[in-house]
Amino acid sequence: MSTPKHSKVESAEVIFDGEASFVGVGQNTTLPMVEAEMAGGVFDTKYVFVVKDCFDWSEDRPYLSSVIREQGAGIFAVNEKVAGKSSPVRRMVDTYEQNDKTGKYVLVAHDVELFEFLTEWLGVKCVTLAEKDFASPKAMAGERAGPNRAQVQLKLVRPLRAHALSQAGPNDRPSHTTDTVLLVPPTSFFFNTETAQDNEFMHTPDRAQTRSSVRSAALKECNALHAALSEAGIDAHLALNHRADAPDALFPNNWFSTHADGTLSLYSMKAESRRRERIPQTIARLQQLGYTQVENFTEGENEGKVLEGTGAMVLDRANRVCYVCESQRADISVAERWCEAMGYKLFNMGPALDVHGHPIYHTNVVMSVGTSVAVVCMSTLTASKQAELRAQLESTGHALLDISHEQMGQFCGNVLELASPTKGRVMVMSLAAFKAFTPQQHETLAQHKVTPIYADVTTIETLGGGGVRCCCAELF
Repeated sequence: MSTPKHSKVESAEVIFDGEASFVGVGQNTTLPMVEAEMAGGVFDTKYVFVVKDCFDWSEDRPYLSSVIREQGAGIFAVNEKVAGKSSPVRRMVDTYEQNDKTGKYVLVAHDVELFEFLTEWLGVKCVTLAEKDFASPKAMAGERAGPNRAQVQLKLVRPLRAHALSQAGPNDRPSHTTDTVLLVPPTSFFFNTETAQDNEFMHTPDRAQTRSSVRSAALKECNALHAALSEAGIDAHLALNHRADAPDALFPNNWFSTHADGTLSLYSMKAESRRRERIPQTIARLQQLGYTQVENFTEGENEGKVLEGTGAMVLDRANRVCYVCESQRADISVAERWCEAMGYKLFNMGPALDVHGHPIYHTNVVMSVGTSVAVVCMSTLTASKQAELRAQLESTGHALLDISHEQMGQFCGNVLELASPTKGRVMVMSLAAFKAFTPQQHETLAQHKVTPIYADVTTIETLGGGGVRCCCAELF
């Protein structure tokens, strides 16, 4: 069966298999294109399996037909390059099911590794082939080997928000943390000259670093971060942003935040390039996950009244305290309005200054507040603010883990506590941050039963000026 006549999706990106359609999403086919096809009835199948290229973006494997093909009834060939959870260029599958009443496709499962999806979720036989044994992508277009199965039945389906079904689990999850995050793979990542104007953590690329090489390195780092999160049982959504003019899209926590009451907050951004990250596809995905009450704080953006989400604000969700360092990306009047709307108490830390006396662009590189430990670079604040902050943290029962300016430069402040169903409290950080913490500081984390989880994101930190925490948008 070939691709329908009216489809805008290339035939090399589609495999029809009975009641299911496999559709590739990557360099050549975008998610908005596929969503339009689903809404228009092009895929007249019960299921649409969207196979996402999140970590590869290689010209050698640009089409679905370059990584998977049907060999016969219930038999699939998989390019060995993308097969398995340890592959740095693996593909991930989102499952959409057609609603019997409305006819609309609804996301029912997300981000399952392709080989696992085929063998465990669909229960089909898979054979891995060397990349050289796959024909060229366009030469494979339209080839359909073997008869289509009449019915497709998923053998496994995991809930989109498993923790929402039960607030009490083996971890006894505290209200401050979540076990679910959203990542945006850095498919258009490069050094952003616009945001570098007030981000001292960014460093210009050297001559050997091309856009292609930087993107490839950043994608591998995102893959490693996703793998580390998954290994700890953290449920990580992967939301693609196909805009080529949004180089910082991999930092989604700056333009939205979610809250346990179902609120989705949208934020104002200083840089024009960063405003392009607020794409309707990601907003729609978040609303489908249950965040239907939208609070929009983008008003005043063009006048410089900006508040860049949980980059500008560090939230103590259990005690309803919002910590903010004043900067070009954190307008206190907007923060006050946010706190009033969301029921938080604002703690204005004043400007946090680096060793050169320049205001630090985001609060979340200065500090991180966990359940019982707060990591802070106290020397960035005035003496009076340091005293106030110590008293505030003492009042909420937080132990202070004070880091130096040098450690802050290694992104020790840009860490995030999450709730792992297998490890309990975990602190997600970069490899650089993990190495920069002293043995005594690691011991402090251990005393508070916090386990470090880390990934090497050197390219992202060096050129993007943001670390692991910036890459993770929490879903409560």
